Amino acid sequence: MTDTKVLDPQVRLKKHQKYAARWLAARKFAILGDEQRVGKTAPTIVATDIVGANRVLVLCPASGRESWAKSFDEWSRKPRKYYVVLHSTDPLPAPDERAVVFCTYALLTNRRVRRALRDMNPDVLILDEAHNIKNPEANRTSQVLGRKGLIRTSKHVWALSGTINPNNYEELWVWLRVSGRFKKERSTFIKRFCHYYIDERGKYVITGSREEKAQEIRDLLDGIYLRRRFKEVNPSLPPIQWKTHEVNPGEVDWSAYEYEFTFPTVWENVERQSDMVRSTLMAMDGWDDPDKIMSVLQSMQNKIKHWRSALAMYKVQPTVEHIERLLDYHDKVVVFGQHVKALSMLRDALKHHRAFVYYGGLNPRRRQRYLSEFNYDPARRVFIGQYQAAGELLDLSVARHVIFLEPSYVPKDIAQAVMRIRNMNQKEKIFATMILLKDSADKLVVRAMLRKAKALTELYG
Repeated sequence: MTDTKVLDPQVRLKKHQKYAARWLAARKFAILGDEQRVGKTAPTIVATDIVGANRVLVLCPASGRESWAKSFDEWSRKPRKYYVVLHSTDPLPAPDERAVVFCTYALLTNRRVRRALRDMNPDVLILDEAHNIKNPEANRTSQVLGRKGLIRTSKHVWALSGTINPNNYEELWVWLRVSGRFKKERSTFIKRFCHYYIDERGKYVITGSREEKAQEIRDLLDGIYLRRRFKEVNPSLPPIQWKTHEVNPGEVDWSAYEYEFTFPTVWENVERQSDMVRSTLMAMDGWDDPDKIMSVLQSMQNKIKHWRSALAMYKVQPTVEHIERLLDYHDKVVVFGQHVKALSMLRDALKHHRAFVYYGGLNPRRRQRYLSEFNYDPARRVFIGQYQAAGELLDLSVARHVIFLEPSYVPKDIAQAVMRIRNMNQKEKIFATMILLKDSADKLVVRAMLRKAKALTELYG
């Protein structure tokens, strides 16, 4: 049997990936917009070899640094030294050194890191999950795409994202601007391609895209944007099976938590806030529209943050029971949620399955160890992830079941989380279950977010 590691990486790529590698290598600026799990990492790395890049800079979310380093080791034949930058004090390459640097967008706020990366003069700058820098007013966007950003010292710039504009056309402006395809100001772009209003502070508030402008947008992106759907490259994949699981509130020892509520009991407060949320949603026009519900809930974030956390904690006990039943028949289960207190409760209740919480504050080296053990150790059976930390980049396809303890109020987060258990070679169905609390506004919210997430995953695959 031939050892695949000795084969030319270009030989090992699938047909659609070979095309992507050649397509990237032929462009100074490009957006690889293949949908999630189509496989953007391998062809991007092969493309760096095709262009003969000696210095490569990969910017990505924190969860992606080690996996990118492993992928370079697998897919690149060009000798370079690797720098996985976990902290601002970590070693960085000399300006003329043959190197690949793996760094987060967040670390760009550090002057030492920023200067070293700029002096590196990358042959290729890879912007993974590039939708993270779509906001032109954000500091991280300026550090990468601004007048003095890293893009200015890089020979090739390749942005990777399956959701480059998850909300509306306005999010494309920054990319069209830096590529030279649309040289006018953001306000001109908004007026031309978006529905909007101007608030009391004089800021543009985008309410949607002008769909009649879709062909004009496609023309602007032509030649710099490549996108293939998951189903196009693997049409035989089984569908994702979505369902809800209604539960009654579980028991919670509130004395163990520093939890501040105005009312005598936590449940009384939850019921009152549920009534407030329900009445607010029911009173608005289009109360069953997921986009409008999402907008209203995000505007209420500060008012309902304790309500959301308490709901998740009340769901823990029945969710544990549900997971135990699944583990009687399946090897692994993935769980997603938002609030660390609730996720920690879940971990403690499932510690006999070596459950762990993959969250933003987890030590980077421990993150990598836990992820590896979940994928390869039969005893590590439950992965519990926070949306922001674990919803992108990770491959959790060793599991067939993903459970949502609570919904993100951004449906894209749910859709991306589901795709963590998807891969190109699956033969069996995968299942996504939303836990919802009976007799609560949580039921209304979960079902609205589920409709939107299902629509997104039908696009993703």
